[in-house]
Amino acid sequence: MTTTVKKISKYGNSAAVTLSPADLLHLAAGLGDSVAIEHQENGVFITALDHDFSNKVDAIERSRRKFRNAYRELAK
Repeated sequence: MTTTVKKISKYGNSAAVTLSPADLLHLAAGLGDSVAIEHQENGVFITALDHDFSNKVDAIERSRRKFRNAYRELAK
């Protein structure tokens, strides 16, 4: 695990931290990609979003509501 120190800079009315190309490569993300920011007790974690996976989860959630009784029977 490599640790790098970055400064927080002003970006309009917000704050920003720049990521190097190596950081983006490790994150498996690029310019314009979406990231998830997760707040935990020991820090903030940034992960790249996989839109294909997100779409699959959304589809499952829609089918779960529509076929609620069928899922309940399958769970028995």
